[in-house]
Amino acid sequence: MVAILSVPIMSLIMSPMQGGGALLLPIHLVSDVYGVWKYRESHSIQNLFILIPAAAIGVFAGWLFAGDTDEDVVRIIIGCVGLIFLAMRQWGRLGAAVSRAL
Repeated sequence: MVAILSVPIMSLIMSPMQGGGALLLPIHLVSDVYGVWKYRESHSIQNLFILIPAAAIGVFAGWLFAGDTDEDVVRIIIGCVGLIFLAMRQWGRLGAAVSRAL
């Protein structure tokens, strides 16, 4: 759960445009490579056809708007995304606990 909040917490201390995301980028890249290696035999081609173009569009949009966006707006967006991920994770755990109890 702490890893989900690493970028939002880091953006409170340092600029998310300059160092917050860039400092953690190598860690996230290594974890992505490990995840791809770990699940290399159980991938879904249908998901890849959706995820790869969506990721490319997201990277392009981030590059396009990064220079014109205020750092405080980026902090708010990062915080909201982090809270949404945290809520989704907790919701999944709550649903699993309820289904086990029934």
